[in-house]
Amino acid sequence: MNMKKVLVINGSRNYVSKGYKIISKIQKGLDSNKFEMVLFDPNKLQLEFCRGCKNCFNTGKCPLDLKDSGKLLKDSMIEADFIIFLSPVYAHNVSGDIKNIIDRLSYWLHLFPLLGKPGIIVTTTDTNGHKPVEEYLEHTVCLWGIDIILKENFYNTYSQQNIESRIEKIVNVINQMNFSKMPHFTSYQEAAFQNYKFAFSLNKETEEHRYWEENGLFCADSMEELYKLRIMQKKAEAIEKV
Repeated sequence: MNMKKVLVINGSRNYVSKGYKIISKIQKGLDSNKFEMVLFDPNKLQLEFCRGCKNCFNTGKCPLDLKDSGKLLKDSMIEADFIIFLSPVYAHNVSGDIKNIIDRLSYWLHLFPLLGKPGIIVTTTDTNGHKPVEEYLEHTVCLWGIDIILKENFYNTYSQQNIESRIEKIVNVINQMNFSKMPHFTSYQEAAFQNYKFAFSLNKETEEHRYWEENGLFCADSMEELYKLRIMQKKAEAIEKV
């Protein structure tokens, strides 16, 4: 049996935070015969702040990837079978580390490189503010192609029993995940797909057009059809390797 990779993108630098404790308990609850957890830890992996140079939009490459952990982050997200996005609530927004990841990957919002990959959003806060953070994360990562299957928030006011119950729910969702099931693509994702498809088809000199052309996005009439085409392509590639 091939091990599935669960990538946790953690937005907290506080080693005694709720976030780290939640991650530790999720890892202990995962079926070790089926899953391997990989943690993107901002304390250990350097990620420079986005410079706003737009090189990623113009060429599909970020020059900072040669200097820090940017390429490692992107490779880890593409290779992962499941992604957990975890952010503490800072002033009713995501943490600076999560925002910087989003900034560094903003050009991905036009490309759906993580098409159909299942994900969970986890937020932690003292007493309030999780809703705008949760909504912002959902609207952002879904444009990377992520299929959000669960959202969980952890308040300081929750009882230990409530916290354990929510962690157990996350663990069960991952352990029981059917990776062969068709992802759910939202109307928001589909509308973005159709708008981008129209816009990028008009200007053939852009990096977005090149990416869409080379990766077959123009060939699909919907995100579901694109996903099916990708599955067929992967099966054909697997047969060629035999």
